[in-house]
Amino acid sequence: DYERRARYDLPSSYVLADGAGLEEIELLLAGWTWVDSAMGDSISLVVLSRSWPTISLVRSRAMALDLDLSVRAVERVKSEDLPAVYRGAEAFLFGGWGHGREAVCRALACGLAIVGIESPEAAILLGPAAYLVPALDARRLGAACLTVLVEPDVRERLRSRAREQGAPLRADGPLRA
Repeated sequence: DYERRARYDLPSSYVLADGAGLEEIELLLAGWTWVDSAMGDSISLVVLSRSWPTISLVRSRAMALDLDLSVRAVERVKSEDLPAVYRGAEAFLFGGWGHGREAVCRALACGLAIVGIESPEAAILLGPAAYLVPALDARRLGAACLTVLVEPDVRERLRSRAREQGAPLRADGPLRA
């Protein structure tokens, strides 16, 4: 995993966001300001995208919010490297359900602590495996992410539940069932 993550020059400690649409980037970055102000240089937000407009928006908005030292936009991660990139994250952050369903499923399959926006779809898929907050509430999104990062018991409880919920999504899940 280390070698695969090194291909993208990822920081040693990071929260992962993947599958965010243009409309979700603002919310994710606004929420991240709360984490950045509390944790400083100790953790980064890594935003994955295959879309140049999304990468460009992440970089420009991060700079405008003075988050350019703690936010990284990574373009075009190879599909065979995605599991390693996911497994290296401390948590997974999502700002909405529209574009990120596949990414949320990958986070669940990798057993990540998940923080995101509540919706009926998220509640059904994730159940107790995620810390969900009301839509469009950047402060709560940031506070939830911060809680997961600084409270090991919360993070481990979410990871344990994610491993349970995500078992059918892993390649060996159907064989175990």
